[in-house]
Amino acid sequence: MHIDKEFLIISEFEVANENIFLKGKPFKKPSKAIKYRSKEHLVKLLYTFKNSRPDTKKEVKKNKQVIPDNAVYEFIGAKFNFKFSKIENVKYHHNIAMDAENKIGYLLEEYIYQNIRDNGWIWCTGSILRSIDFIKKESKNKKIIWKMLQVKNSDNSENSSSNKVRDNTPIEHWFRRFSKKDEYNWSVLKEITNSENLSEENFLEFLRIKAKT
Repeated sequence: MHIDKEFLIISEFEVANENIFLKGKPFKKPSKAIKYRSKEHLVKLLYTFKNSRPDTKKEVKKNKQVIPDNAVYEFIGAKFNFKFSKIENVKYHHNIAMDAENKIGYLLEEYIYQNIRDNGWIWCTGSILRSIDFIKKESKNKKIIWKMLQVKNSDNSENSSSNKVRDNTPIEHWFRRFSKKDEYNWSVLKEITNSENLSEENFLEFLRIKAKT
């Protein structure tokens, strides 16, 4: 399905679920408030939606990186009797791990989309819908039915605001991993999306390929 058609379906979904579009973010400036669902609002949402896809998404280079808290590494050095060079090595690899962790959520959604788009699911990139990552339009007995899915990497990674938006709604919530046991939750997602290709092994292989591109 062409990305413009996907956005039209998302827009149709929003009409049936009023005020679910993102309002202020991600357009941090405008000079004046944008009227909800105005032409300007929809144009900006479409731009954000398209430019958050893997083929158009660009890595943002930050001019100012977060300065690490040296107290953390002083504590680690004292606790494990590390020399300065060892502490610097810990700091370097910790920053690499943190950067990768920040990207995992997006990559998880990209992997899922590659496997469920042929089943009619649309990836709502750019966070243009509040607390919804994927939608699907279905028809049953000439009645339109909307499926909604929110994806998280771990069972402890959902914040309270996302939880409140989902309360008393048909938004399904899925997480990839359990934080307190070495198990994964792919079987539930297979049932929700009707895709048999989803698995931890396939996701890890996807990550290995993405890491080299």
